Amino acid sequence: MSSGADPDRLDEIESRQAFQDDAIASLNEALVGQQQRIAHLEKMLELMIERLRQSGPGGEGLTEEPPPPHY
Repeated sequence: MSSGADPDRLDEIESRQAFQDDAIASLNEALVGQQQRIAHLEKMLELMIERLRQSGPGGEGLTEEPPPPHY
């Protein structure tokens, strides 16, 4: 290897490292967002399950909308 190629190679390695650091940070942000969304959906699912359990077998615990005025 010639000594003239080493700075170019080092620049390329540093550039790749910076790109990979940015990619990892971006993927981490996406993962954190997905984890938060999953946690929110799990909480919503638990609330829905509890609501269904409270409604009983006939669904009497659920509130019904009143019929439209034309009925």
